Amino acid sequence: MTDWYWQNQQQVYLEQWKKQGVRNVCNVKKLTSIKPILLQHKNHDQKHESSKLVVSITAKMNDYLEDINTGKVVEGNKKYKPVTTIWIFILEDEQWKVSAIEESETLMNFVKTSKDMPAIESTVSRSAI
Repeated sequence: MTDWYWQNQQQVYLEQWKKQGVRNVCNVKKLTSIKPILLQHKNHDQKHESSKLVVSITAKMNDYLEDINTGKVVEGNKKYKPVTTIWIFILEDEQWKVSAIEESETLMNFVKTSKDMPAIESTVSRSAI
């Protein structure tokens, strides 16, 4: 994960759940598909830093909040179901890191973004090939 994403998760969710006395339980039983959506190439200093990869991931999983003391489910349920999320990776320090995980409803935003990108031929010089 990028540092920003980790800090955001800590502040927005993990600390709040801790105060409420609940924990998030998330189990993935099976990945059923991974589909590429968008690749934005950056060539900063020839290391491709800040390049972005967006994929749609569908998994059979459960995701719920349970009370830390009683184990009682307080939100969601333990039933496994197919869930699709959009994962965004950024190339940082020569490693692909998760920079966000979003609901599948945001997919069209990335499709629109890809339509506005220049053709790969216009962004790569012949000397680079």
